[in-house]
Amino acid sequence: MEQAAKTALPMIEPLTSVRLCDGTVFQRVLAHAQLPFLAGLTLESPAVQVWTWQSGTLVHVVTIDGEDDSADADGPHKYLRQDVRGRRLHTVAWHPKQAVLAVNRPDGVAMWSPERGVWRLPWTLPDWKSEQTKEWEAQCGVRYLNAIAFSPDGTELWCQGCAIDVGIGAERMTPRWDTGVAVWPSGQLALSYMSDQSVTVGLFISVNAETTPATLSVLDCPLILEQDGYETPIISPDGRYLALRGGAYEVMLDVYELPGLNQVLGVSLAGPDSSFAEFGSWSSFNIAFGDSGALWVGTPQGTLVTLDVATTHAKEFEMSASGPVTSLARGIDGILVATGDGGLHLVRDSFGPSRLPTDTDVASQLLATSHNIPYDGSDPDGLFNRLINIYGDPLTLDEYDNLISNGIINPPPTRIALSQLTSG
Repeated sequence: MEQAAKTALPMIEPLTSVRLCDGTVFQRVLAHAQLPFLAGLTLESPAVQVWTWQSGTLVHVVTIDGEDDSADADGPHKYLRQDVRGRRLHTVAWHPKQAVLAVNRPDGVAMWSPERGVWRLPWTLPDWKSEQTKEWEAQCGVRYLNAIAFSPDGTELWCQGCAIDVGIGAERMTPRWDTGVAVWPSGQLALSYMSDQSVTVGLFISVNAETTPATLSVLDCPLILEQDGYETPIISPDGRYLALRGGAYEVMLDVYELPGLNQVLGVSLAGPDSSFAEFGSWSSFNIAFGDSGALWVGTPQGTLVTLDVATTHAKEFEMSASGPVTSLARGIDGILVATGDGGLHLVRDSFGPSRLPTDTDVASQLLATSHNIPYDGSDPDGLFNRLINIYGDPLTLDEYDNLISNGIINPPPTRIALSQLTSG
């Protein structure tokens, strides 16, 4: 960023840092929501590394093989999911309460816990891809594994169209999605995507835990997004904001406020006219909400930006001896930062506003103003078409503008560059 070159930035000193071995760089880190554990994912290997920081120092715990035992020599990248820049990563999920990690492998699901070590579940996840996708995989000699997530109570694994009981392997049909799913801390609400090249539908799902297993219902309040190529959304600790990273033709950061789903921020990290190098330099996993409610953003220059989304007040910091930021994640003791020089850092989360938790109220308000859409999971294309036309049939650009001018939906904010926020 130009501002970083012109003005000396304040420094952030990590609470603890380590340098990964053998030139390893984490392209994504996923932290446990309640315990001091993280999973580190890298392009160089299909293995998943687990780290902890219980004693104030980052310590490697275990490396879980992410590859099929029968994979051939060209296989380190054969079975990994692509991110929006075409880089392939693993699909993993943390149990919401226990120190249990699930790793989706081509030969089944590998599980890890400190007590049991690594073990395999005795069943595989269904592969419900379109025939077109399967044909493309066969032509290219690759297989992309579906994203997975634990249910809020930890009893099921959700996998893009099905839910499987972790204990017995019983399978049931659920709403399908084509990206990871984010669950609100209260467990009442979830969000994922159904995508086409020109449009993405944010799929809100109610989670009724009064039934066993929980009933999942699609809500009639879709979030209609331009383009495709979004990564799994992240939710603020108070449940009021959701932040989206991605865009196939522009590197975007968008923030929406619940319960009205009003877009409160639109940031262009690299526009459609950016060079290929600039476009590809931004990580797809470079945002994290802190406990205080501040949104953290990592940059290719190795700086960190803290952003109060309510006021758009932003401040940029420099970290000593760090490379480009490749991933951020909120841990229980701070913000975890992975950098392109092989660094892994834990930064104190002490920036931004302090707000009382309101997650249950916000989720309840959205649920109270929405209705379930009857859907048995058998026709995802029909559901997609219904949702994108929910405000009109069809929803053309002119009709969308009319909805804005008539006050039915709020206009999106003017998209601005991140440097404009930090220089203000």
